[in-house]
Amino acid sequence: GRTLRKGDLRAAFAADIGDAVTMHYRRGGLALDLRGHARETGHIGDTIRLHVSDTNTTYRARLVSDGVAEWVETL
Repeated sequence: GRTLRKGDLRAAFAADIGDAVTMHYRRGGLALDLRGHARETGHIGDTIRLHVSDTNTTYRARLVSDGVAEWVETL
């Protein structure tokens, strides 16, 4: 084998495909928390697609912590 280098390591995903993710949606005076499922993997700070079955809508959301994201746009 070979020695691991700092560049070989990376933090775990904040969301993996199919994981449940809570999305904070805020526009004007409206604030909602929607529960959806990640359509792609991502680390904190990444923008991923998130599908919410209650609204049958896909959103783009930025991951802010493990399993938590903030709304960016509705697709």
